[in-house]
Amino acid sequence: PKEKQRLLGLQAEELQKALDEVKPTDFVGFPTDVAGIATGVELVYADGNRENYYILGEWDQDEALHIISSQTGMAKAIAGSKVGSRIRVPTASGYDTEVEVVAVTPLPEHIREWILG
Repeated sequence: PKEKQRLLGLQAEELQKALDEVKPTDFVGFPTDVAGIATGVELVYADGNRENYYILGEWDQDEALHIISSQTGMAKAIAGSKVGSRIRVPTASGYDTEVEVVAVTPLPEHIREWILG
């Protein structure tokens, strides 16, 4: 119990330090020639289904708005891809599937509003 409590205390300190080092950004001016942080990405699946994702910072996430953290498997799979690329992305079932990147865009206004709170 004492050792576990000590470890939890150390983890809490590490998390607080990470939070203290986080610098907020409005994500303006990021490049959009390839998918990555501060871009919107439209993917088309083999069945024709289209999904949009907005890649933001490590701590950002909003499932309803399709905002994903840059640390997710999906964001990591998408990062660096260009329009026309065929890439493999993770699915809810646990298997990767091939998609086509059909758009890489700057963040739309409704996502910018979410960022600004």
